[in-house]
Amino acid sequence: NNCFKNCNNLTFISYLNFDNNDKILLESIEENAFENCKSMEECKLLDKENNIRIIKKNAFINCGKLYEITLEKSKIKTIESYAFYNCKNLVNIVFPDTLDNIQEYAFNKTNLTNIYFDNKIPTNLSSNIFDYSLPKNCCCYYNSKYVKFLDYNKLKKLFKISSNVIFIDTLYKNSI
Repeated sequence: NNCFKNCNNLTFISYLNFDNNDKILLESIEENAFENCKSMEECKLLDKENNIRIIKKNAFINCGKLYEITLEKSKIKTIESYAFYNCKNLVNIVFPDTLDNIQEYAFNKTNLTNIYFDNKIPTNLSSNIFDYSLPKNCCCYYNSKYVKFLDYNKLKKLFKISSNVIFIDTLYKNSI
């Protein structure tokens, strides 16, 4: 907990899990780990296959310059409450198919304009993950091969003002 909290000069972080016959591998990003790292722009903790399964509460809260967090190749199962709260420069997110749980306000006060659910919709979704903070014409990408009707309705309910969100089915993207 709090390992890099308030590190104002931290701009970039990169970490790869290597198992050199040691069983010391990062499995979670703990509570408040990068809270108030106001200069951090990129986080490459999650860009390679690794053992990170959970991003805990407030892990990246108030990282106002964070514009890129790579999740799609990770094995993340849970993103806890307020994990990316007030990350105002965060604009794109691709959720991995391993993700089962996104808790309340995880992405509140971000400027996500492109949200990708390329495979299944997580099983446990809080109804206020994004709250009212998304910009107009935000795009939510999904694949109807994996997102059935009930999941589609669940997906639409994630967005408080769904009239501001454009839903795009990626199943047909290569047929145009």
